Amino acid sequence: MGMAEQRLIDANVVYEMGHRTPFHIGIATLCDLKDLLDDVPTADAVPVVRCKDCQKGHPELAPNGGVWCAIWNHIFGYDEFCSKAEKREA
Repeated sequence: MGMAEQRLIDANVVYEMGHRTPFHIGIATLCDLKDLLDDVPTADAVPVVRCKDCQKGHPELAPNGGVWCAIWNHIFGYDEFCSKAEKREA
């Protein structure tokens, strides 16, 4: 797996796997850690874009806080998200 790739993993799985490796007895190396993480399955999750970070969100158009959404023509909270969101460029 390349260093540029990103994947979501379940920390509980890493914890359980760590008890069956050199980590359990304190003699692990960075190579052991890499091998452990390579073996952890990818979690069933998808990254989301919050309304506050969406390029279709306009906080300046929402009275009393929140974000006015150009997709849904509605005001949403900063931490809400939807399936059509697209991350705003930094």
